[in-house]
Amino acid sequence: AARPATSDHDGKVDLIVGSYTSSDGASQAGKVRVFSGATGRLLRTITSTTAGENLGFDAVGVGDTNGNGSIDYLVSAASLDTVYLIDGRASGG
Repeated sequence: AARPATSDHDGKVDLIVGSYTSSDGASQAGKVRVFSGATGRLLRTITSTTAGENLGFDAVGVGDTNGNGSIDYLVSAASLDTVYLIDGRASGG
């Protein structure tokens, strides 16, 4: 049977959370974090370094768009009217 595509390949759907007002990388740059659906463990953090970008205004899993077995993500940067397609494999799973 086919397993669902996840970042850490454990068969459980993972959670992506946007923090679009985060200033960790630059003022109001934003960030997203991916958490394991099985354990809640932080799998990956993507932090913008562009001031005012608001990365993570929206963040959703879109399935395995490139066929590598990991779920991929669409993440918006509201202030720049930009949407990024992020490869889930880079999360180390």
